[in-house]
Amino acid sequence: MSAFYFPMNEGGEYVWASWRPGALEELVTTWPARTPPGQDELDRGWWMPTLEELRNARRDAKSRRRARQRRDGKGFNPVSAQQMTLKEFQFLSPLEPREIVGLWRGRGIPTGHPLDGVLENLGWFGKRFNADMRADALLFLVGKRRLIALDPGIVPLRLALRFHTIGRMRIARNLFSHLQRGLRAKGPVASLKRCRLAALQARRCSTTINRLSIIFAESINTGSWER
Repeated sequence: MSAFYFPMNEGGEYVWASWRPGALEELVTTWPARTPPGQDELDRGWWMPTLEELRNARRDAKSRRRARQRRDGKGFNPVSAQQMTLKEFQFLSPLEPREIVGLWRGRGIPTGHPLDGVLENLGWFGKRFNADMRADALLFLVGKRRLIALDPGIVPLRLALRFHTIGRMRIARNLFSHLQRGLRAKGPVASLKRCRLAALQARRCSTTINRLSIIFAESINTGSWER
């Protein structure tokens, strides 16, 4: 054995293992390390992944799964995508409300919802959280440098759901640019409140944005927001 691997101690116990990429289910239930790996861990060759490393690994695992589904002819499964997204959300590290104060850029996570990709097509930017725990719920980019806040309480959601396929077309983006003036918010329309994820699932703990309820939880999906 020593001739092929390394000098072995007499009476020593060894474990033989092989490496493989982590499955998506394993990656979404893995907690990220709170600190980067030290030099000893790097020299050892394995360490607890940081949040950024987990994000990249999860993205690669999702790409491999989609490629395998296309190869097997199964296509996109919205139910599975929604369940996986919820599980990934549940295993994120909790955040205090003060930690998300500032301007955040969002990105969509495809889950099979009718409005997947609609906000991105209309120029959605993200959210802005103020120090007084008030927030601009919907920020849209106008031009290259200007942001405007819209009031989701007056957005015609029933109409948007009915014509969701048009919402991903260029004609919807052009029409929306003319409708923004009537949808503008007069100030921060959302308030941020802290609640536990269990309470969120059991009682739909939520914050109220005028007539629209938008959910915030103790675990914020940092994977879908970039400062």
